[in-house]
Amino acid sequence: MKILILLWVQLLMFSFFTSSDTNTTSETYTLINATNLAKPNCPSRCGDVIIPYPFGIGYNTNCSIGHEFDVYCNNSTIPPKASFSEADYSSIKQISDSTVRISNDVATNCYLPNGTFSSGFKVWGNYKRSPYTLSEVNKFTVIGCDDYAWLRSRTKFRNVSTDCMVLCSMPEDVVGDQCSGNGCCQSSIPRDMISYRTDVNSMDDSDLSYTRSFNPCSYAFVGEENTFKFNGAADLNDTSLKKTIEAK
Repeated sequence: MKILILLWVQLLMFSFFTSSDTNTTSETYTLINATNLAKPNCPSRCGDVIIPYPFGIGYNTNCSIGHEFDVYCNNSTIPPKASFSEADYSSIKQISDSTVRISNDVATNCYLPNGTFSSGFKVWGNYKRSPYTLSEVNKFTVIGCDDYAWLRSRTKFRNVSTDCMVLCSMPEDVVGDQCSGNGCCQSSIPRDMISYRTDVNSMDDSDLSYTRSFNPCSYAFVGEENTFKFNGAADLNDTSLKKTIEAK
């Protein structure tokens, strides 16, 4: 989202929304520094998150410029949670002139120690009917061993499929903290992406009975490139990694 409100057109996960005619690597905070953040008689905060106009808290409250900028504030949580709808699993973390930063969910595949599939979770994101698209500061990241993940997405003009493969037969294969394919893979996302689906799959010919002894789950997500730092082999055996990523 940048300065001209009606031209705000892009989103992140931990997500960013930013306009296509601005530099995605920089942000200004004119809205946040303004004297009057919200319309008169409208709240300007949901917990610790500032909600400046043209956004507004509540539905049909006339606090926003339009329903696409309505923000739901769940005061039953500690701290209160801001999101774009009551049923939204993601939460708004920050709003600036150019960007809305939101949390995102993580796709997973988890296995028993013998390599048998245990559980999986796919992730969808859809902004077709909103003024937002995903910013290019986001990357598609996959963490695990002998797995691959697909990002099936839709831009304003076409369907795009992006894949990332992670390989490692033992923890020692994962050297350092780089997403170079050994334990972690990272790819760019399409420009002007407005919807996507992410899921993780295992390689049929891999020795899962050994690999899963040090890598019980694999993960895939779309998120801001510099928000998550891969910690090498330690992340492969971290059963709380999904929560750690989603909390960024």
